[in-house]
Amino acid sequence: MQHSTHILYTITLLLALIAGGVFPMNAVQAEEAQCFKIGTASHLGFIDRAGRVVQSPSYQYCGRWQSGMLWVRESVTNRFSGRFVNHHGRLIAQDLFGDISDVLFEMPDPEFCDGVAFVAIEAGKYAFINMEGRILGLTSIPIFAGRFGSAENLFAVRNGDKYGFVDKKGDFLIPARFEDARSFRHGFASARVHGKWGLIGRDGEFRVHPNYDELDRFREDPTCWKFRVGEHWGLIDQLGNELVAAKYMDIERCKNGITTARTKDGHVILNLSGQAAVRPKTYEALGSIGDGVVLAKVDGKWGVVSAKEESIVPFRFNAVSGFREDGLCEVREGGRVGLLDHAGRLICEPVYQRILSPSYGMLPVQRGGKWGIIDVEGEILVEPQYERIKGYESFKDGLAIVRNDDGWGLLRLTYKELAVACAYTDINRWNDLFAAQKKDVYTLFNMAGEEIVSAELGITDLPKPHDMVRGYGVVRAKSSAGVITRSGVLVLSLEYEDAGIPCEGLIPIKKDGLWGYLDMGGAVAIAPQFTEAGSFREGVAAVKVSGKYGYIDRTGKELLLPSYADAGYSLHGLLPVARWKKADGVDALRWGLINHQGEVVLPLEYECLEWGDIEENETRFYGRICWQQP
Repeated sequence: MQHSTHILYTITLLLALIAGGVFPMNAVQAEEAQCFKIGTASHLGFIDRAGRVVQSPSYQYCGRWQSGMLWVRESVTNRFSGRFVNHHGRLIAQDLFGDISDVLFEMPDPEFCDGVAFVAIEAGKYAFINMEGRILGLTSIPIFAGRFGSAENLFAVRNGDKYGFVDKKGDFLIPARFEDARSFRHGFASARVHGKWGLIGRDGEFRVHPNYDELDRFREDPTCWKFRVGEHWGLIDQLGNELVAAKYMDIERCKNGITTARTKDGHVILNLSGQAAVRPKTYEALGSIGDGVVLAKVDGKWGVVSAKEESIVPFRFNAVSGFREDGLCEVREGGRVGLLDHAGRLICEPVYQRILSPSYGMLPVQRGGKWGIIDVEGEILVEPQYERIKGYESFKDGLAIVRNDDGWGLLRLTYKELAVACAYTDINRWNDLFAAQKKDVYTLFNMAGEEIVSAELGITDLPKPHDMVRGYGVVRAKSSAGVITRSGVLVLSLEYEDAGIPCEGLIPIKKDGLWGYLDMGGAVAIAPQFTEAGSFREGVAAVKVSGKYGYIDRTGKELLLPSYADAGYSLHGLLPVARWKKADGVDALRWGLINHQGEVVLPLEYECLEWGDIEENETRFYGRICWQQP
């Protein structure tokens, strides 16, 4: 049995496909799952919590749990062989569907969102289905607006050669009478009749008459719609009031009462909230819109103008990044970087070589090859003086991890003083502490810079925070091991050859080459006598004796004789165990389930079995994953 705990999910899957073994799965998936995967001969199936087979291995591929559903495919090579399986391993539809890789490359597998999934029917044809597997209606790529077509439980679908809108049950709430239609947003949807587009309400009646050759909305401002008549574009609101006449080559942006448009001579700003200029100025280019301001380019240089086209920041910058979600915009001049805020105010002159993204209202900046820190108002909090400053998350709690010529240290930003001297080869956050490393030995500091675990203990290996189980992890020195908590308390000192994770009040330890158990007070509970020993779960633990695995109870009494080639953790009173069997003339490990009395519940004939892990809400894969999954 393995005694290493959690590994990142993607890494475990890669290792599983290469070599086989026992591998943890993602904890979120475990919380979703009411059924568990089994696999053999490159196919997967499912068992329930009682170990009963609810679907024999017949699928070659599976996606990920989403909204209680799992996408599976009968064939890896045929993407039109997919179905959804629910928590109990039951198929929700008899129809075979396809993935949507040709529509949304980053999400090739269908997933449920608000009770509806978007699936391929055949090449170029798509449909919405509900969680009962019912096809709500057919659709096409242009209707795939947003992620799943509608945020208002109305889905534009095709019935014959017309489009209407159905609910999650597939019932038409708006009859199919349109030549084309788009999804609803803020109570309105665009629809086409007689070759022209207009806006309908949720009752299907036109609120804006279909007078337009094309009609499209803005993500930044859903109350405005750009329209095309012939070759020119204009702008209306959702009541049909014309805001901008159709005389532009394109309407580019619309936000905060400002619109930018393209003409044959350049780009113009249109102020929707006040009196627009009769002859708006023409710019070489217009960038993103901030709070009443627009990034504009004149004579090859960028600046900032107001909605009334008053100069806010002169045209002096070589390049601008555009206003980001944090409201800041990077500007470049002469190879240096500065910052604008969302109102177009120059909060930081272009004097820095680099400016990193803000973290907790602070940004690392580089000047003259040295790093310092500014706030979002451009004020210098720490003068550039360090070789490096660690970015995101390092400013949490008013602390920064910095490095000078002597090494890494911990800077207290409020007082601009070092809480931990720059004397370490590396420092990183470790839970709510800081792990400082020097000569391959760790020291743990708290946020006040106080030493919690001394380097004198000689710790050379700390558990990664996400690998810790129930707040515990194994620490190692050069020739010994112990157990530490997230707060840095050594519950088991570094005096044993190896150690496992404490569970149910017992700690696996190795001494003089054999494994046994201590209680949480450090007293011997089960004398060392095993060649391997796992953590307890549901009152039992797997142990290895003379090359075979069996199980013991919390008193050390033998529960099941050592007779298995491998064994895992108990879940729902069942134990995953394996034996060697001949497969095509070659010995192969095959997994199954037994109860605590040793009776076989699931035959030992599967290459891979998903069952319990050391954590209560997690599972892991026992054996080699033989099917494909992301």
